[in-house]
Amino acid sequence: GSYPVGTLLPTEAELAESFDMSRHTIRHALRELRARGMVASRQGRGSEVTSVGAKDAEDGTAHRLSAFLASPCNWNLQVDETRPITAGEQLSRLLECDPGTQLIEIRGHFVCPDAQSGQDLAPATVYTGAAHTDFFSGLASAIHRLPATLAKAYGMQKGQAAQEITMDVDDDVTGSNRALAGTVTIRRRCYTSDGKVFLYIQTCCPPSAFSIVSGGNGFAG
Repeated sequence: GSYPVGTLLPTEAELAESFDMSRHTIRHALRELRARGMVASRQGRGSEVTSVGAKDAEDGTAHRLSAFLASPCNWNLQVDETRPITAGEQLSRLLECDPGTQLIEIRGHFVCPDAQSGQDLAPATVYTGAAHTDFFSGLASAIHRLPATLAKAYGMQKGQAAQEITMDVDDDVTGSNRALAGTVTIRRRCYTSDGKVFLYIQTCCPPSAFSIVSGGNGFAG
């Protein structure tokens, strides 16, 4: 990981700024890391890294899902296709813009920058204003931390982000085993400081990132 065992994590405020997330979300993530035995609170010092791997994840599945839920929009976006579109009624509601607004639709994949999960691809669809077309044209490499990078490129003062997480679950019972597998979808609106949406992102969890199997008296991820 980025922080070896024995080192201290940055403060909540520094992590919130670095990952473009609220301090409430950062606190929740730190609680999860403490529960997994990966960090420990040190009075007067902060949070110390005690392990670089989750103790309760037998095959890395929980690790990949946790990483996705933490901040997929800060992963590297590989752009596959860009096309101009006109916002219809449904899309205008999602982007909080007027019907008929000229937009660009970007399709691609988010790739986790973590070397251990580097093969995980999260399909993504992104919408933004047509004025930003040049930003996505002729890209030679993936875009890291898309919301912050786009805002900086156009001199926008980035404001809050609103995020929605949904989960579709398939329940498959075979013999004495019960398997739960599904798709986690994240939808995120990124606002400028004056409250206007400048970016809408929809992405789904990587394949195999969510799978639970039960063999009788409990669940094993």
